[in-house]
Amino acid sequence: MLVNVYGCGFAGIVSALALCERGHHVTGIDIDPSKVQSLLKGRFSGSRSTIDDLIGKHLDKSLTFRNFGNESFDVDVAFVALPTPFDGKSLAINGIKACCNHILQNRASHKKTTLFIRSTLPIGGLIQIERVLESDNQLESGKDFQLFYYPEFMREGTGLQDVEYPPLSVLGLSKSLPEAPHLELIAAGGRLQQVPSKEAEALKLLSNAFHATKVTFANEAMRICDTNELSAINVMNLFCQDTKLNISTKYLRPGFAWGGGCLGKDTKALIATESNTPLLNSLIQSNSNHIQFFSEKILKKSPASIGFIGASFKENVNDVRDSPVTELIRICNKAPSVCQIFVLDSNKDLLEHLNNCKKVKFCSELPELSDAEVIVCRVSDYKNIKDFLTKDQVCIQL
Repeated sequence: MLVNVYGCGFAGIVSALALCERGHHVTGIDIDPSKVQSLLKGRFSGSRSTIDDLIGKHLDKSLTFRNFGNESFDVDVAFVALPTPFDGKSLAINGIKACCNHILQNRASHKKTTLFIRSTLPIGGLIQIERVLESDNQLESGKDFQLFYYPEFMREGTGLQDVEYPPLSVLGLSKSLPEAPHLELIAAGGRLQQVPSKEAEALKLLSNAFHATKVTFANEAMRICDTNELSAINVMNLFCQDTKLNISTKYLRPGFAWGGGCLGKDTKALIATESNTPLLNSLIQSNSNHIQFFSEKILKKSPASIGFIGASFKENVNDVRDSPVTELIRICNKAPSVCQIFVLDSNKDLLEHLNNCKKVKFCSELPELSDAEVIVCRVSDYKNIKDFLTKDQVCIQL
């Protein structure tokens, strides 16, 4: 199969070598003539490396390189791995648009061409590119060409291993296509998940932001330990041994704000060490912002009456200490448009926590919430109350 890889930076060259290793013939194409000349001599990194060894292994057999130009060429599949720098507002994708246009306009034949974008895209980027290609070339996506987002999840130090055995293998679809073609080119080393392109774009961006968050957290841990004359290496080595909570999928499910008797006070205690911890400092404010986000979501419905199902700080517990739900109730209690708030919860401590909320009425059974215009419940409770809801009631899940 004829495969072109546009952009011979790290992501492009690793993708090209992985394709060669699977038995495909690949042409690497770059706009920088000096880079192309170096690659044609078997050199990518400037010093001997595994990448250079693999280039030498496949060069002039299943791998070649050429300059970006306007000549016609045959291509079945194109991988695009150009840089998308941040331009102050978003990731710049004009280079991607121009490259994809070039590919479609310079095909030797007009057979359907498949394009896989490996570059990091902003959310909605693939749809923007697709619209430009259709408009500029008078073509129809899905009929004359097929466009997909195939983000890479790899580290520069271990890129070859990561591309063969990726931690995630995701393909973003811009239109509802039954199945992407040429999956043998991209499905190595794991189950390929096909999702809407915006989800794949968000996933890639969030993954990198989370990596940055983890590094920042570890560095703030170092400063806290240094302030207290402790070994950050020893503390974090112990921290990483907990793969049930610390290094796991726990606490990574989108939902409502955190609360309870531990997270808030312990985070505040770390902040109080005065160890220069801006990430930790921001956690309290971000949590408050999340409560405000949901209060605005509720009050935007302009309800005269609201029903809350449960007021504990998290699901499946009966503890209302520092509960973000009680804070949400207090905010709604102050809203002039709200006349009545029903709270269905058996915890007796609620009387103390909400004693100043004059609009609140405590309930013991679900039917007592029948007059509430908006029902607020946790996602886990929704399946138990959805049949109770009337067609006029709005349900907001936390």
